[in-house]
Amino acid sequence: MIYSQLCNQELVDMTLLGNEDAYEALVNRYQYAAIAAAYAVTHDSYFAEDAAQDAFVSAWLKLDTLREGEKFGAWVCRIARNRAKSIMEKHRDTIAYEEVENLKWEAEENFFDLLASPPQYEHLHAGIQNLSEKVKAVIVMHYFEGLSLAEIADRLCVPVGTVKYRLHNGREKLRKELNKDMKEEINETFVEKVMKKVEEIRRWRLKNNKEGFEAFYREVLADLDLLPDNQEKNFALADVLLRGCWWVKGEKNDEILERLRVAAEKGRNEDAIQMLLGHEQGKLSGKELIELMRDKQIPRMQENGYKKAEAYLWFWMGRQLFRMGENEKGFEAYQKVLELLTPADIYYANALAAIEAEKRYEKCADKSMISVNPTAESLRLINGIPRFWMQPGYTHGPLLYMSDFIDAVNYHSSRCDAMFFDPEMKVGDTYIGSNQKSTLSYLDDNATAETACGTFHGCQLWENKLYNITVRTYYKHNIGIVRMEAIESSKQNISVLKSYHIAGGTGLIPLATGNKWEYDLISLNKKTFAYENTYEIIDFDGETATISNLTYTERIGTDADDWTDNMRYARNHYVTEDEITKKHSVKDVMPQLHRAAELAKTPLQKAHTRVATDVMQRILDTDPDFNPNTRVKGKWNFFVYTNVEKENGITKFIDTREFSFEWKDGPMKHATTAYCILYNHVYSIFENAMDGCMWNDDWKIGDSGTLKFKRYNADIETDYCIEGAGTITTAAGTFTHCMRFRINMRNVPHNGWHYRGGDMEYYFAPEVGLVRAVHYFHSRRMSATFDLTSYTGTGEGYFPLADGLVRKYDAIGLSDGYEASVEYTCVADENGNLVMLKNKTGIRHLPPEGEEKNEN
Repeated sequence: MIYSQLCNQELVDMTLLGNEDAYEALVNRYQYAAIAAAYAVTHDSYFAEDAAQDAFVSAWLKLDTLREGEKFGAWVCRIARNRAKSIMEKHRDTIAYEEVENLKWEAEENFFDLLASPPQYEHLHAGIQNLSEKVKAVIVMHYFEGLSLAEIADRLCVPVGTVKYRLHNGREKLRKELNKDMKEEINETFVEKVMKKVEEIRRWRLKNNKEGFEAFYREVLADLDLLPDNQEKNFALADVLLRGCWWVKGEKNDEILERLRVAAEKGRNEDAIQMLLGHEQGKLSGKELIELMRDKQIPRMQENGYKKAEAYLWFWMGRQLFRMGENEKGFEAYQKVLELLTPADIYYANALAAIEAEKRYEKCADKSMISVNPTAESLRLINGIPRFWMQPGYTHGPLLYMSDFIDAVNYHSSRCDAMFFDPEMKVGDTYIGSNQKSTLSYLDDNATAETACGTFHGCQLWENKLYNITVRTYYKHNIGIVRMEAIESSKQNISVLKSYHIAGGTGLIPLATGNKWEYDLISLNKKTFAYENTYEIIDFDGETATISNLTYTERIGTDADDWTDNMRYARNHYVTEDEITKKHSVKDVMPQLHRAAELAKTPLQKAHTRVATDVMQRILDTDPDFNPNTRVKGKWNFFVYTNVEKENGITKFIDTREFSFEWKDGPMKHATTAYCILYNHVYSIFENAMDGCMWNDDWKIGDSGTLKFKRYNADIETDYCIEGAGTITTAAGTFTHCMRFRINMRNVPHNGWHYRGGDMEYYFAPEVGLVRAVHYFHSRRMSATFDLTSYTGTGEGYFPLADGLVRKYDAIGLSDGYEASVEYTCVADENGNLVMLKNKTGIRHLPPEGEEKNEN
């Protein structure tokens, strides 16, 4: 646990429960503030430090009398000042002592940033004395007498704005003066403390939740500002600013990026330089991106001797060259990476995997049947325990099932705060992740794992959960991961060890250069697929293991008698991509869907095949390239397979990509009828706005609130209120006692998801569910309304779900030939778990030839 990230109240509570480390964190946080408070009385650093030490002992003894733990800092500073008075009284005859009886101290958090630095209190006192009388008076009254801005303004007979200006002016002058005087006096201990904080900043990447990062980030930046301007300081500063760009909202701006550039160049921080190169590339791709990297960026890196950054550019240029079919140049680019780097660098490992991957891809005659995924991984020993650090890489070729497989063995085994396991835990223990949504549990210390290379007894079995994915991993001492079972709702992927070579290392994940593991995905139909997933440690320096990983999947045949294989073939091969132009086109997969309909046995298989076939037929019929004679053009069509999860009265939909597919033709111009068809994601938009909750049985009329959560790579805020809506009439009937949700979803970025934000209204009827959805856009000057037009089955509550329920919603009042709808079919699988099948339609009926209008 990192105590420095906890608030005062939490640390106080933990201290009262007997946690000495928590109190040590409070001491570290306020020791300089307490000494400064005492120094304001003593004007002597030795007496001030004694007073502060006494104050912390006294505070510890009387901690149970502190009513508000958040005010610990002000409280202990007050004690320190009182102790300083006592000390000075005791030594009145031996030292000069100012009269301070009427001086009142009320420490404030915004003063601590001046004090949370090495104990140079003489400089602070001297700096205050050197201020102009007007500014000094404001500083003393506010920080040492504890007066508010209004009280100071009243005492001085000046406006509050003048007080604010003088206070700001004084603080800035004190900062500059302190920085100037202290640069030559900063000791090695302080530098070490700052660099430890920088390392803590780096380790935040291990956490699923970045809450609290910004405050710590700004604290470390302030500390770094106090260090001498040398290469070590600038390297660290670049690392900190880089993570601020990643994890602090609004921090990736021109000013910060320029500061990052300067620090990265002074500190020769090539990780930060790589990020800046990527930012410079923007959204360029293909020939334009290659020209930028080859003609401008690479020469600049060569001129400055940035070999790692140059190799980074060669790697991603190689990726672009292979995408454009220039294979020979692509291999040359990857070879450049190997020449520039050593095996310890992650892009060296990535280049090794990419060379082998592209050789496999080149040999395959039908490029629509292969997918290769070359990646590199970095595992770091932190306190002697391996943690998953990073994983650059890419996928080449159709995704096949790669997007559906949960087969990245190391990554998926460590999704709870990058932890594989924790040696301090006992069987039955569970660790809750930093985001409060992930867990790591130690299930068994004597498990048996069946694999492709034998049976392993005496394994440790660990389970990690994040969102809807549960992963159970079997570790065999001195061998590593031997089996991984990944469960996503009703889908299960099982990876088992196929072969291994251990050159050295010990423990549950032995780390040594030359260690190699190959895994098989036994849930894959071997009649139709060839599969390989290999990991090799190409360098281990005692702290970091650099791993080269290649996952290769190729369809080698079809199984006409297997329902699943026919459905998967249709899902994965209805789209083809031109290797050079990258243009996508659809192809006929109806024979596979018709065969699947013949093979379907369970109610879910039959419903799934029926709905998927309807969507696929519509995609083919409305695509002008596939069907040149069509007068109906497909715009926004989806088949989505969703698992329904209900726990503690909360209903969620978990989309499963294994069978889902889509075909879009956009973009849809804003403030047009065409834009309305985007809202056929009726349930999904509501669910996204309500932080992933489709329904909560506790919701009732009169409820309201604000939800804050992460989605679309942004900090989303949703205001909602629930009202009575009386009677609603649609084409499906008249519904009484309806409930209306008024929703405003803010901060949705302009990255393809913007239409899902803004104002919306959802109407629910008892025993039926949603009966109307209204979405406002174009500053509420336009709206899209989807009404319930037909339904089958009813149930309990305002959002019933049961086997056999069907709900169809149509967009009302569209013009220019547009038509949009969505039909939801609820079906139970063989285990009684509910699945929601979504059939989403977005099409445009074209006018007769010669009368065409602008579509959007």
